[in-house]
Amino acid sequence: MRKLLQLFRLALIVAVLLVVGTSLHILKNYQMMVGMSAEKEENGITALENLKPLAYLGNKIAQRTIGWRYVEGKYGVPKNDANAIYWFRRCGSWPLVDDEDGVDPAALHELSVARAYAEGRPGLEADPAESEKWLRLAAKGGNKEAAAMLAARAGKGNTR
Repeated sequence: MRKLLQLFRLALIVAVLLVVGTSLHILKNYQMMVGMSAEKEENGITALENLKPLAYLGNKIAQRTIGWRYVEGKYGVPKNDANAIYWFRRCGSWPLVDDEDGVDPAALHELSVARAYAEGRPGLEADPAESEKWLRLAAKGGNKEAAAMLAARAGKGNTR
């Protein structure tokens, strides 16, 4: 009888852990869905409110999305380069490539921002000065492609 009671307790603990774990997973997915829906509806504040807790827990999609929100500075979220770099650094180079030794984890994202400002993209006007600034940040962070692009621009006489 004692062993049966111990087995029942163990089964109850496992069941509780499964229910709690499943509930947390469902809650996390719901919060991501609400945050990304707010992002699509151009409600940046609500998006940040829902994505930041996930980002702090290590969700790479949330981290990258928050970084871009601070780069663009719209939908109620102020433009803030330092916050953008902070979130890009937390995200690392995911999903693009593995992090390289000695390279700032934000550098690859900074290169993406530089390209977006160079070419423009929906919701982000082309701005050569901003492109140059982000390209320099990426190169300073150790991104070889950004350094090569700066060198090529210098060779063409396109730097400031």
